Amino acid sequence: MLDRTAKIHIVGGTGAMGAWLKNFLESLNFLVTISDEKIKSEPEIQNSDIVFVSVPINLASKVIAETAKKTSAKCLIVDLSSVKSETKKALQNCGRLALSMHFLFGPSLSSIQNQKIIIEQLGDSKTIGDLVSLFEQEGAQIIEMTSQKHDFVMAHIQSLTHFINLSLAEILVKNKIGITGQISTPVFLSQIASTLRVLSQNPKLLSEIQTLNPKFLKVAEDYLEIQKELINNIKQKNISEIERQFTGLRKSLELVSGKSEVKIKKVESENLKFKNLKVGYLGPVGTFSNQATLIF
Repeated sequence: MLDRTAKIHIVGGTGAMGAWLKNFLESLNFLVTISDEKIKSEPEIQNSDIVFVSVPINLASKVIAETAKKTSAKCLIVDLSSVKSETKKALQNCGRLALSMHFLFGPSLSSIQNQKIIIEQLGDSKTIGDLVSLFEQEGAQIIEMTSQKHDFVMAHIQSLTHFINLSLAEILVKNKIGITGQISTPVFLSQIASTLRVLSQNPKLLSEIQTLNPKFLKVAEDYLEIQKELINNIKQKNISEIERQFTGLRKSLELVSGKSEVKIKKVESENLKFKNLKVGYLGPVGTFSNQATLIF
């Protein structure tokens, strides 16, 4: 159990995730101090037992190195960046206890119950074990992964998905396709909800996730090659080959991910008693609340 008297500092504590972490730790009765480009807290850093670094990806390695020099020899440095290859080197060279963490959720959450956190322990210490246990006790799912593997996986589930959503938004704007739901399909509305969620996030972070992950360029190039093959099949009107892709990929994804049995209860709208109601929704067009209103 992490001692509640432990002094914790967050470099970048005024940013969205830094502020979330501060509130989370304070709710557990920890003493937390913060600093950023404008707020200098060197005495607090020097006296801290744990220092989290929550800064833009392109600054993380430099900030880790500079911050470590100000800390005591027993201080634990924790990196929270979304790309790990370079920050791991900074952690290994900082001369302090070190832990790499990546919260796979945004700062809007009020609870980390069942939320995933990727970690890589760079060394072994009671402080590291106690900190990881703290997040587990609060309900988080801890996933251990090397920095190289982390960046490879994130190149697909973060960088590539953002890339796809960015491309979709660009082509919709170019061709003046509306997203009001008046002409749509459930799949389109679901995809638009994802796109709008991505576009609402910090554009600097999204741009860094695209450009600073060393694994992503190869993934993006592979993705474009697959698109070229599909376009060629469309040009050739090769329906059987495209059909084979749909069928084969569904089976392949099930083998990779494990097939999950999902039971869906269908409710026919004709049987609903509350017809002809005026229904409103909160949130941008294309969100799930908007999609739900369309069934009426």
